Amino acid sequence: DTPGPQCNHVPMKLAGHEQALVAQVQAQPDQTLKALCAWALREHNIRISINAMWKTLARLGLTLKKSRSVPSSRSVQT
Repeated sequence: DTPGPQCNHVPMKLAGHEQALVAQVQAQPDQTLKALCAWALREHNIRISINAMWKTLARLGLTLKKSRSVPSSRSVQT
């Protein structure tokens, strides 16, 4: 007999706050994962790692938009 797979169910840190998270991402889609973690701590007193935030966003089907801080480079013909 081999043991079955482990099922260590850990409740989601942001359980019950999914709608607030969706609203936050929609309001500011260019923010970083670090900024979202700071928001969760500030607004909901929930300390969450960047990895856990990323997994939560993925589970909810959310993505963050990358903003360019500098214009894209153009290739120059020589």
